[in-house]
Amino acid sequence: MFDIPFELFALFMGLALVFVPIGLVTRKQGIGYMIMFTTGLFIAVMAITTDNIIMDTFQTAIGESVLYHYNIEQSTGVSSISGLTNPQVRGEYVFSTSSQLYGDTIDCIDIYLRKSGTPTELAVIGIFDHAQADSDPLILSFGSQPAGLLQTYSEWKTYCLPVGQTYTIGDQDVIGISYKEVSTVNIIQMSTVSVDVFDGSTTEHSSQSSSTFAWSNFATVDSTMRMYLRSNEGIIVSDSAYPFTEMPKTLFVILGGFVIFAGAMLLVKDS
Repeated sequence: MFDIPFELFALFMGLALVFVPIGLVTRKQGIGYMIMFTTGLFIAVMAITTDNIIMDTFQTAIGESVLYHYNIEQSTGVSSISGLTNPQVRGEYVFSTSSQLYGDTIDCIDIYLRKSGTPTELAVIGIFDHAQADSDPLILSFGSQPAGLLQTYSEWKTYCLPVGQTYTIGDQDVIGISYKEVSTVNIIQMSTVSVDVFDGSTTEHSSQSSSTFAWSNFATVDSTMRMYLRSNEGIIVSDSAYPFTEMPKTLFVILGGFVIFAGAMLLVKDS
Protein backbone atom coordinates (compact mmCIF):
# COMPACT_ATOMS: atom_id res chain seq x y z
CA MET A 1 0.00 0.00 0.00
CA PHE A 2 1.19 3.53 -0.79
CA ASP A 3 0.87 7.19 0.25
CA ILE A 4 0.56 9.41 -2.83
CA PRO A 5 0.94 13.20 -3.08
CA PHE A 6 -2.35 14.83 -4.03
CA GLU A 7 -0.86 16.43 -7.15
CA LEU A 8 0.37 13.04 -8.42
CA PHE A 9 -2.91 11.31 -7.60
CA ALA A 10 -4.92 14.02 -9.38
CA LEU A 11 -2.59 13.89 -12.40
CA PHE A 12 -2.84 10.09 -12.73
CA MET A 13 -6.61 10.07 -12.36
CA GLY A 14 -7.00 12.97 -14.77
CA LEU A 15 -4.90 11.22 -17.41
CA ALA A 16 -6.84 8.00 -16.85
CA LEU A 17 -10.15 9.75 -17.47
CA VAL A 18 -8.75 11.46 -20.58
CA PHE A 19 -7.92 8.04 -22.02
CA VAL A 20 -11.57 6.92 -21.82
CA PRO A 21 -12.82 9.16 -24.68
CA ILE A 22 -9.59 8.43 -26.56
CA GLY A 23 -10.45 4.72 -26.34
CA LEU A 24 -13.92 5.37 -27.71
CA VAL A 25 -12.57 7.44 -30.59
CA THR A 26 -9.86 4.95 -31.57
CA ARG A 27 -12.00 1.79 -31.39
CA LYS A 28 -12.23 1.58 -35.18
CA GLN A 29 -8.46 1.33 -35.34
CA GLY A 30 -8.63 -1.80 -33.21
CA ILE A 31 -6.85 -0.42 -30.15
CA GLY A 32 -9.76 1.25 -28.39
CA TYR A 33 -10.57 -1.76 -26.26
CA MET A 34 -6.93 -2.02 -25.14
CA ILE A 35 -6.88 1.63 -24.05
CA MET A 36 -10.20 1.26 -22.20
CA PHE A 37 -9.20 -1.99 -20.50
CA THR A 38 -5.79 -0.65 -19.41
CA THR A 39 -7.27 2.61 -18.17
CA GLY A 40 -9.93 0.86 -16.10
CA LEU A 41 -7.35 -1.47 -14.61
CA PHE A 42 -5.12 1.49 -13.77
CA ILE A 43 -7.95 3.32 -11.97
CA ALA A 44 -8.86 0.24 -9.95
CA VAL A 45 -5.25 -0.54 -8.97
CA MET A 46 -4.58 3.07 -7.95
CA ALA A 47 -7.68 3.10 -5.77
CA ILE A 48 -6.91 -0.21 -4.10
CA THR A 49 -3.22 0.50 -3.39
CA THR A 50 -3.60 4.11 -2.17
CA ASP A 51 -3.81 4.41 1.61
CA ASN A 52 -3.33 8.16 2.13
CA ILE A 53 -3.36 11.24 -0.07
CA ILE A 54 -0.68 13.69 1.07
CA MET A 55 -1.40 17.41 0.82
CA ASP A 56 0.78 20.40 1.79
CA THR A 57 -0.61 22.53 4.59
CA PHE A 58 0.60 26.13 4.87
CA GLN A 59 0.75 27.64 8.34
CA THR A 60 1.82 31.11 9.39
CA ALA A 61 4.04 30.98 12.45
CA ILE A 62 4.02 34.26 14.34
CA GLY A 63 6.99 34.76 16.61
CA GLU A 64 6.40 35.77 20.21
CA SER A 65 8.97 38.55 20.04
CA VAL A 66 8.96 41.68 17.88
CA LEU A 67 11.57 44.33 17.28
CA TYR A 68 10.03 47.69 18.15
CA HIS A 69 11.25 50.79 16.31
CA TYR A 70 8.64 53.15 17.75
CA ASN A 71 6.58 52.40 20.82
CA ILE A 72 4.45 55.22 22.18
CA GLU A 73 1.70 53.79 24.37
CA GLN A 74 0.87 56.98 26.24
CA SER A 75 -2.25 58.95 25.40
CA THR A 76 -2.95 62.49 26.55
CA GLY A 77 -5.06 63.74 23.64
CA VAL A 78 -6.72 62.86 20.36
CA SER A 79 -6.26 64.01 16.79
CA SER A 80 -9.42 63.98 14.67
CA ILE A 81 -9.23 62.65 11.12
CA SER A 82 -11.90 63.64 8.63
CA GLY A 83 -12.05 64.52 4.98
CA LEU A 84 -13.85 66.88 2.68
CA THR A 85 -13.47 65.90 -0.96
CA ASN A 86 -10.10 64.25 -0.30
CA PRO A 87 -8.65 62.13 2.50
CA GLN A 88 -7.01 63.82 5.44
CA VAL A 89 -3.74 62.24 6.58
CA ARG A 90 -2.32 62.15 10.09
CA GLY A 91 0.64 60.31 11.54
CA GLU A 92 4.22 60.38 12.75
CA TYR A 93 6.50 62.39 10.49
CA VAL A 94 10.14 61.44 9.94
CA PHE A 95 11.55 64.95 9.67
CA SER A 96 15.12 64.15 8.66
CA THR A 97 17.78 61.48 8.35
CA SER A 98 18.66 62.20 11.99
CA SER A 99 15.39 60.61 13.12
CA GLN A 100 15.65 57.40 15.11
CA LEU A 101 13.17 55.90 12.64
CA TYR A 102 15.14 56.74 9.52
CA GLY A 103 16.46 53.59 7.84
CA ASP A 104 14.53 51.25 10.14
CA THR A 105 12.72 48.29 8.58
CA ILE A 106 9.19 47.50 9.74
CA ASP A 107 6.29 45.31 8.67
CA CYS A 108 3.57 46.19 11.22
CA ILE A 109 1.89 49.34 12.49
CA ASP A 110 -0.32 49.53 15.60
CA ILE A 111 -2.48 52.63 16.05
CA TYR A 112 -4.62 53.62 19.05
CA LEU A 113 -7.94 54.49 17.35
CA ARG A 114 -11.57 55.24 18.10
CA LYS A 115 -14.56 56.65 16.26
CA SER A 116 -16.85 59.56 16.99
CA GLY A 117 -20.39 59.59 15.62
CA THR A 118 -21.21 57.01 12.96
CA PRO A 119 -18.46 57.11 10.32
CA THR A 120 -18.87 54.67 7.43
CA GLU A 121 -15.94 55.15 5.06
CA LEU A 122 -12.76 53.07 4.77
CA ALA A 123 -9.54 54.38 6.32
CA VAL A 124 -6.12 53.50 4.87
CA ILE A 125 -3.15 52.81 7.13
CA GLY A 126 0.36 53.01 5.76
CA ILE A 127 3.24 55.21 4.65
CA PHE A 128 2.62 58.67 3.17
CA ASP A 129 4.96 61.16 1.50
CA HIS A 130 5.24 64.47 3.38
CA ALA A 131 7.06 65.97 0.38
CA GLN A 132 4.03 65.33 -1.81
CA ALA A 133 1.43 68.07 -1.30
CA ASP A 134 -1.43 66.60 -3.31
CA SER A 135 -4.51 64.42 -2.90
CA ASP A 136 -2.70 61.08 -3.00
CA PRO A 137 0.53 61.04 -0.95
CA LEU A 138 0.22 57.31 -0.19
CA ILE A 139 3.47 55.38 -0.68
CA LEU A 140 2.49 51.96 0.68
CA SER A 141 -0.65 50.61 2.31
CA PHE A 142 -0.29 48.34 5.33
CA GLY A 143 -4.04 47.71 5.46
CA SER A 144 -7.46 49.31 5.71
CA GLN A 145 -9.95 49.93 8.49
CA PRO A 146 -13.74 50.15 8.13
CA ALA A 147 -14.47 53.16 10.32
CA GLY A 148 -17.83 51.77 11.41
CA LEU A 149 -16.14 48.79 13.08
CA LEU A 150 -14.14 50.98 15.46
CA GLN A 151 -15.31 51.45 19.04
CA THR A 152 -16.21 54.76 20.67
CA TYR A 153 -13.32 54.18 23.06
CA SER A 154 -9.68 53.96 21.97
CA GLU A 155 -8.21 50.53 21.29
CA TRP A 156 -5.12 49.16 19.58
CA LYS A 157 -5.60 48.17 15.94
CA THR A 158 -2.89 46.27 14.08
CA TYR A 159 -2.04 46.48 10.37
CA CYS A 160 0.72 44.33 8.86
CA LEU A 161 2.27 43.75 5.47
CA PRO A 162 2.04 40.24 3.99
CA VAL A 163 4.54 37.76 5.40
CA GLY A 164 7.97 38.33 3.90
CA GLN A 165 7.30 41.92 2.82
CA THR A 166 8.90 44.82 4.71
CA TYR A 167 9.31 48.58 4.40
CA THR A 168 12.38 50.66 5.20
CA ILE A 169 11.45 54.08 6.59
CA GLY A 170 12.86 57.04 4.72
CA ASP A 171 13.21 60.78 5.18
CA GLN A 172 9.92 62.68 4.69
CA ASP A 173 7.82 59.59 5.44
CA VAL A 174 4.64 59.92 7.47
CA ILE A 175 3.56 56.68 9.13
CA GLY A 176 -0.12 56.96 9.83
CA ILE A 177 -3.68 56.92 8.56
CA SER A 178 -5.84 58.66 5.96
CA TYR A 179 -9.60 59.03 6.04
CA LYS A 180 -12.22 60.62 3.81
CA GLU A 181 -15.76 61.37 4.86
CA VAL A 182 -17.66 64.59 4.29
CA SER A 183 -18.70 65.12 7.88
CA THR A 184 -17.62 67.08 10.91
CA VAL A 185 -19.21 64.69 13.41
CA ASN A 186 -18.63 61.26 11.87
CA ILE A 187 -14.89 60.98 12.20
CA ILE A 188 -11.96 58.81 13.27
CA GLN A 189 -9.73 59.88 16.13
CA MET A 190 -6.17 58.71 16.77
CA SER A 191 -4.61 59.19 20.18
CA THR A 192 -1.62 61.46 20.64
CA VAL A 193 0.83 62.48 23.33
CA SER A 194 1.04 66.23 23.91
CA VAL A 195 4.62 66.13 25.15
CA ASP A 196 7.65 65.32 23.04
CA VAL A 197 8.37 61.73 24.06
CA PHE A 198 10.35 60.38 21.11
CA ASP A 199 13.41 62.05 19.58
CA GLY A 200 12.76 65.76 19.41
CA SER A 201 11.71 67.61 16.32
CA THR A 202 13.24 65.02 13.97
CA THR A 203 10.12 62.88 14.47
CA GLU A 204 6.76 64.52 15.21
CA HIS A 205 3.04 64.36 14.63
CA SER A 206 1.90 65.80 11.31
CA SER A 207 -1.38 66.40 9.49
CA GLN A 208 -2.22 67.03 5.85
CA SER A 209 -5.19 69.23 5.03
CA SER A 210 -7.84 67.54 2.91
CA SER A 211 -8.65 70.82 1.15
CA THR A 212 -5.30 72.55 0.53
CA PHE A 213 -3.05 69.44 0.84
CA ALA A 214 -0.64 71.49 2.95
CA TRP A 215 1.10 69.74 5.84
CA SER A 216 1.10 71.01 9.42
CA ASN A 217 3.68 69.72 11.91
CA PHE A 218 3.36 69.60 15.69
CA ALA A 219 6.80 69.81 17.26
CA THR A 220 5.67 68.87 20.78
CA VAL A 221 3.19 66.13 19.83
CA ASP A 222 3.78 62.46 18.99
CA SER A 223 1.34 59.86 17.70
CA THR A 224 0.25 57.04 19.97
CA MET A 225 1.53 54.25 17.76
CA ARG A 226 3.79 51.24 17.60
CA MET A 227 5.96 50.34 14.61
CA TYR A 228 7.84 47.09 14.58
CA LEU A 229 9.29 44.16 12.69
CA ARG A 230 7.99 40.67 13.41
CA SER A 231 11.21 38.87 14.23
CA ASN A 232 10.18 35.22 14.08
CA GLU A 233 7.45 35.04 11.50
CA GLY A 234 7.44 32.84 8.46
CA ILE A 235 5.49 30.25 6.50
CA ILE A 236 5.70 26.64 7.59
CA VAL A 237 4.81 24.01 5.01
CA SER A 238 3.85 20.68 6.52
CA ASP A 239 2.50 17.47 5.01
CA SER A 240 -0.96 16.34 6.05
CA ALA A 241 -2.18 12.83 5.31
CA TYR A 242 -5.82 12.38 4.32
CA PRO A 243 -6.89 8.71 4.51
CA PHE A 244 -8.26 7.27 1.28
CA THR A 245 -11.09 5.42 3.01
CA GLU A 246 -13.23 2.50 1.89
CA MET A 247 -15.97 4.64 0.39
CA PRO A 248 -13.81 6.47 -2.20
CA LYS A 249 -11.87 3.25 -2.79
CA THR A 250 -15.13 1.47 -3.63
CA LEU A 251 -16.32 4.27 -5.91
CA PHE A 252 -13.05 4.36 -7.86
CA VAL A 253 -12.96 0.55 -8.13
CA ILE A 254 -16.51 0.59 -9.50
CA LEU A 255 -15.46 3.30 -11.99
CA GLY A 256 -12.42 1.25 -13.01
CA GLY A 257 -14.55 -1.88 -13.38
CA PHE A 258 -17.03 -0.02 -15.55
CA VAL A 259 -14.23 1.18 -17.88
CA ILE A 260 -12.80 -2.36 -18.04
CA PHE A 261 -16.27 -3.69 -18.88
CA ALA A 262 -16.70 -1.04 -21.58
CA GLY A 263 -13.39 -2.04 -23.10
CA ALA A 264 -14.41 -5.70 -23.10
CA MET A 265 -17.68 -4.84 -24.81
CA LEU A 266 -15.76 -2.94 -27.50
CA LEU A 267 -13.57 -6.00 -28.03
CA VAL A 268 -16.60 -8.31 -28.39
CA LYS A 269 -18.41 -5.94 -30.72
CA ASP A 270 -15.41 -5.34 -32.97
CA SER A 271 -14.62 -9.02 -33.17
